[in-house]
Amino acid sequence: MRDIYFGCSLVSLFFLCITLFVFCYFRSLQCNRVTIHKHLVVSFILRFVIIVFLFEPLVFGHDVYYTRLDWFCKTIIVLSQYTMVSNILWMFVEGLFLHNSIVVTVFSTDAPYKLFCAIGWGLPGVIAISWAIAMHLTMETSCWQNNSQSPYSYIVSGSILLALAVNLFFLVNIIRVLVTKLRAHNTHESSRIKKAIRATVILMPLLGLTNLIMLFNPNDGGSYASVYQVTNVVLHSNQGILISIFYCFLNGEVRRVIRQKYRRIKIQRILRNNSRRYSRTSSCVLSQTEMKLMSSGYFIVANPNLTDGLRRM
Repeated sequence: MRDIYFGCSLVSLFFLCITLFVFCYFRSLQCNRVTIHKHLVVSFILRFVIIVFLFEPLVFGHDVYYTRLDWFCKTIIVLSQYTMVSNILWMFVEGLFLHNSIVVTVFSTDAPYKLFCAIGWGLPGVIAISWAIAMHLTMETSCWQNNSQSPYSYIVSGSILLALAVNLFFLVNIIRVLVTKLRAHNTHESSRIKKAIRATVILMPLLGLTNLIMLFNPNDGGSYASVYQVTNVVLHSNQGILISIFYCFLNGEVRRVIRQKYRRIKIQRILRNNSRRYSRTSSCVLSQTEMKLMSSGYFIVANPNLTDGLRRM
């Protein structure tokens, strides 16, 4: 099970890096929605980097070197909590932005990125530091082992539950408005709205379900615990793959710009090959012409320097 978790996390990390490259490379994709997507992808990249770092010694049978220094191990655990909360809060920002765009217009100007960054990057820091202080004051175990059993674990899990509850409200309200618009106006605008929220409608319940399962660990040692472990490993380690698929690989705009880039490269390659072929043909024709002129003596007459040289010989 641990190997599957590690392997799927590596695949998720690879997919997320490709997604971030696509979002950054193609300028025509730049918009408010994609900017938020990039922050979400970066938060998951950080999350999976920490997961790979934590599980690599265990999977390959190496010495768990990060446990040698207790403060370093605890720092990694705090960063893990930070990135987990950051993932959920950037999903909350996704829902907030989409809800504002479709249902109500709270932000009359461009998206308030300072507010979004404060929610997605700043607030998780406050939550993670508060959790770390509580762990430091109440738990004396090495590397805060079994920290999920602490009553202060709800500093993190409670924040996640609150964000998921608000996201669920956003999702229900967005679907309600979408159905109303699709019934009233079957236009191109409605089609665009439908495409814009398809990924969020699919991802929000899935990511919420994943984290809800993490929060309610049965710990009974029986069949429920086994089901929990399998479900948790499969859903949690594949989050990056799902984000990449629905936000990037299946996105119509992304596929369009990639096709355009491929066609542009293909045309440039054809033009380059034709140019080289024309250059070789021109050189061959020019060489044949020079040989004819030399055989008839015109080349020597047209080149007095060469004639003087031949006379000296």
